[in-house]
Amino acid sequence: MTSTVLFIGSKPGEIEWNAAGFAALCRKGNASVHFVSVTDGSKSHYERKYVQDPDALARRRYHEAKTSSEIIDAEYELMGLPEGEVFVNLANSEEMIRLLRNTGPEGKGPDIVVTSRLGVGDRDQRYCSQLVHDAFSMLRVASMCADTPYLERLPVLAYWGDDYVQGGAFRPDVRIDITPVIDKKCEMIASFDSVVFEWMPWIKGMPETAPEDEAGRIAFVRSLLEEEQVKRHRSFDKGRDNPDPLIFVEWYQISEYGSCTGIDDFTAIYGNQSNDS
Repeated sequence: MTSTVLFIGSKPGEIEWNAAGFAALCRKGNASVHFVSVTDGSKSHYERKYVQDPDALARRRYHEAKTSSEIIDAEYELMGLPEGEVFVNLANSEEMIRLLRNTGPEGKGPDIVVTSRLGVGDRDQRYCSQLVHDAFSMLRVASMCADTPYLERLPVLAYWGDDYVQGGAFRPDVRIDITPVIDKKCEMIASFDSVVFEWMPWIKGMPETAPEDEAGRIAFVRSLLEEEQVKRHRSFDKGRDNPDPLIFVEWYQISEYGSCTGIDDFTAIYGNQSNDS
């Protein structure tokens, strides 16, 4: 049976930056891959035209997200909340429960759900993760959202890597070599023109001018990922040799809130690769 992997991010582009490598490997292994953005990305831009017309930015972000997901033939869905307006309430909790139950075979749901850790990131990221966790506790409760079939078992729940330490540091349970698909990851990230080449340099005060040609943009994204790799290798790969600059890695933490089957089920989705690969 085809495996189903669901990635849930707070805004367009978040999944691609953090987990596109694993997603691309899952697709190579013939898994069904689904991306869901909880918000529409309608706030994070500095240009006056988008401040005055957030819907125009939301439409642009949606087009970028669809273009990016099509690179690996993944499904893309927008939960549709306005950026900056995610709240943990009954309506959003029920929508998240239905979304999780309806992704994958009826009564089975996804095999793996990947999102950000609890309590880290900006407010949308924190509340998005809280919605996912609250929904997990109700996925097998038949009387909750009774209009959708409850799940016969919980999916594996995993978190992509992050650099936050307040409240507890990320625990790298699974280490995935994404080098075979790094070009696809760079291409997927570079599809988000409004994020990577406009908003991010502006909000971070980056002095570089974004390259205008496609090759230059891919190289720009790759250089950013290389910088992140060096930093995270020092944090997540303690005891290993110096990082090989030609090897790209994504790290994941297995959550105790999901299925306890853990690392073996996680790695089997993309071809029984070892977590030490």
